[in-house]
Amino acid sequence: VGTTFTCTLVLERWQPNSAEVLSNPLPTSFKAMRALIVDGRCVRSEVTKYHLQRLGVEVTVVSDLKMTLKLLQGTDCSDGRATGNLDMVLVDKDAWGESTGLTLPSLLKEAGQRMGEMFFCKTPKMILLATSITSSESEKAKGMGYLDTVIMKPLRASMVAACLQQALGIGGKVMQGRGVPEESLNLRNFLYGKQILVVDDNKVNRRVAAGALQKYGAHVECADSGEAAIVLLQPPHKFDACFMDIQMP
Repeated sequence: VGTTFTCTLVLERWQPNSAEVLSNPLPTSFKAMRALIVDGRCVRSEVTKYHLQRLGVEVTVVSDLKMTLKLLQGTDCSDGRATGNLDMVLVDKDAWGESTGLTLPSLLKEAGQRMGEMFFCKTPKMILLATSITSSESEKAKGMGYLDTVIMKPLRASMVAACLQQALGIGGKVMQGRGVPEESLNLRNFLYGKQILVVDDNKVNRRVAAGALQKYGAHVECADSGEAAIVLLQPPHKFDACFMDIQMP
């Protein structure tokens, strides 16, 4: 069976000091903005809500399409506030199942046309949240009405701030100085919009690599063998870079 080792650790609760907390404050340009989160999973939506609230955003969460339509029409709002002046709508790509969130903008448009009504006093930014996304899904999302910006998970408040500032066109100088580490900004500026091929025979490795690159705005396509990669890389091809596992069968 093998050898089992045990050890005893004494752990203390970490107490951050004020210098650590204030060394990299989040931007304040989102305060008083209003956001709607559309996600069928409660725990997942609560995580998104937490990060937005850290940025000062007022957040409403809905879990199904029917409630989304009611709320956007102003016919149902549990907190009693008007719902027409949203700044952003954040939709999980897998809101009610795999890739179901991609079609929400078209569903809203169809519902508005059927009812002969406008949902919004002003048009909010439609932003997609995703753990992973393929190039074809990214193109479909744009066609449906989502912005070029896809916020990749796992979420970090600093990266959410960077993506929202880009999507909303606000606070660029503040972001560089205060909101997001310079290294993250440099990576995003370098990778954003780039077409990258990831080649690995291990499915888990492909997903991890793709997620890491997509987090900074790259469009990623995966291949599970060198043979498949050679087919995709036949000139003329669309890729800016290829990441390949050094050991494959």
